[in-house]
Amino acid sequence: MTASSHQRRQVQRCLAALAQLRLISRGDQQRVAATIAREDRRPTCYNLTMRRATHRHPAPAHGVTAERPRGDTHVTRTVLEPRAEPAASRPTPPARAAKAAQRQHHPQVEKLAVACRRAGLTARFDTLTAEKASMIAHAVDVHGIDALVRAALERHRPQDPARSAAAWIPTWQELRPPRPKLPPTCGNCDEYGWRPDDELGRAVRCPCRRIGFEWPEAPIGVPSARRRADPRAAHDRTHRTLYASSA
Repeated sequence: MTASSHQRRQVQRCLAALAQLRLISRGDQQRVAATIAREDRRPTCYNLTMRRATHRHPAPAHGVTAERPRGDTHVTRTVLEPRAEPAASRPTPPARAAKAAQRQHHPQVEKLAVACRRAGLTARFDTLTAEKASMIAHAVDVHGIDALVRAALERHRPQDPARSAAAWIPTWQELRPPRPKLPPTCGNCDEYGWRPDDELGRAVRCPCRRIGFEWPEAPIGVPSARRRADPRAAHDRTHRTLYASSA
């Protein structure tokens, strides 16, 4: 007996057992005869005769309780049952932990991110590398949060918004540093640090101010302190005074 014939007989025995249990019944063999002409290799057609349940709720309505135990308790289950103890928490991935540590070291970046979100900017700050986060933190220290938000709003395009705050770094780096605050005066000079002209009409710089300070533009109607500091301007005033006296 070959393996194929043995398998065929085993299938026939299984089908006969199902038919004896009235789970299947012999079907219409004419359909098979119309398809396959040879009788020796013609398969047998069977129909399912399983009946549907007559009641709607085959399981207990209240589920498994002490009075209604589960019906499959004798079966060895391979699926793990739920346990009362909580599941172990998953460790934080190293990449996320590193990013969280970077954000903790730059609180200025967090404040800037909050200000940008309030202004309607949706760029992300949590994807910045450590180097770019340091650059943004330095820009906050130099220019302040308000100046950086204004610069980002000027570059913002609603139809194509920036996805990451790294796109604004070149714009922030091109900002002009703010003018330093005026140091306190000694009382012998004006608010710009200049004393009255000497006997030759030359401008006198007060030593209480720092050397190389960049003076702000004077209001309208007030002579510019930078112009007074120019030696050529003092020479022009002296020349005009001598010319007027000679005339």
